[in-house]
Amino acid sequence: MKHTIFSFLFFIPLIAILLVQIKTPYYREIRSAVQILASIQTVISVYLVYVVVGYDNHYLLRYYVLLWELLPTFSPFHFFDTVIRSVIWVLVADPLAVPFVLLTSIVIQSCVWYTYLIPGVHYRLLLTLLFQVQFILVNFFCAYDLLTFFISFEFAILPLFLMIGKFGKGQERTEASYLLYFFTYIGSIALLISICVISNEVGTIDLRWVYLWQPPPRLEPILWFGVVIAVVVKTPLVPFHIWLPKAHVEAPTVGSVILAALILKLAGFTIVRILLPVLSWNGSTLYYQKYFLTVCILSAVFASFAALRQIDMKVIIAYSSVVHMSYSLIGLFFPKIYFMSSLCKVCLHMA
Repeated sequence: MKHTIFSFLFFIPLIAILLVQIKTPYYREIRSAVQILASIQTVISVYLVYVVVGYDNHYLLRYYVLLWELLPTFSPFHFFDTVIRSVIWVLVADPLAVPFVLLTSIVIQSCVWYTYLIPGVHYRLLLTLLFQVQFILVNFFCAYDLLTFFISFEFAILPLFLMIGKFGKGQERTEASYLLYFFTYIGSIALLISICVISNEVGTIDLRWVYLWQPPPRLEPILWFGVVIAVVVKTPLVPFHIWLPKAHVEAPTVGSVILAALILKLAGFTIVRILLPVLSWNGSTLYYQKYFLTVCILSAVFASFAALRQIDMKVIIAYSSVVHMSYSLIGLFFPKIYFMSSLCKVCLHMA
């Protein structure tokens, strides 16, 4: 029963996307059905929080087992038998993931409702992008394998890229969308290299085994910097913050909401899910902590003064996001004192 409810979180956005594609004169009924699906997703997320945080804090699904059992029945796929064994898709609902899943459902539901207030909008494309964001982010927060984690980490930007380019109202929306694309994807190359090295060293991408792996002392700082580079760009911290004000200004209202309330969560979640538990065995986090905290403090101070000089509310929100996330990352590197409060700040940032 629990597994069935958990699987609904991944199938409801896909059902909504297919439903939106139906070309019919009864588009109002279609939009009402999509709103009902978004509401059901939120209710399931609330129930999941109650179940996981309340009395059952660990259960998972293994879709890769079904995939591996089906593929060998077709002769052309026998060659890929070993590949399928090494590529897995593990999704886990744990106390860390379910609050973010609930936040994602609430934000997407609010955006779906808001589309009713936008006159003359291409609602089919906009709703498709919204539910794509929901599907990708639910996969990201529940991912317990490095491949799904990285793919979701990157693909979450694509719907926002299209949203800014298609529905943005400013004259520089194309530049803003490509700036967003360039910074986030170039910054994630280091994360991809780190994940490949970890997978090669451990022999699997399953985080349940990666958490038991102790990286070599000479390798850990390199992997640590690879993850931190992606985090700094995605947060973003100064001087990699250039894409955020432009994206906020040129994005439509729902795009700004998703950017502030959901996309900026990815960096803090990456720190808690990968950086601290996997790459802190040999003291890399403690050794480089002072340098990272210095960057966060300088970023907060610079963004604060920059926000004071702005007159556009969206730009003020963008620089305020940099300040808020900088303070949140500072707290995440003090596990014994401010960790839980900073994790709550990351989850509730602009929510």
